[in-house]
Amino acid sequence: MWEYYLAACEAGFRLGGLMVFQLQLTRDVGALPLTRDYMIDDERRASA
Repeated sequence: MWEYYLAACEAGFRLGGLMVFQLQLTRDVGALPLTRDYMIDDERRASA
């Protein structure tokens, strides 16, 4: 059943029927930056 689920997810992504969303929730508006560029910068620093 697990393999069927994974195959169905793969087909959905390949055919454009599925998308992934990521939400960051916080009580304080200023707690998170407006963009997620900081993630890319950290990844670049880690791989250098």
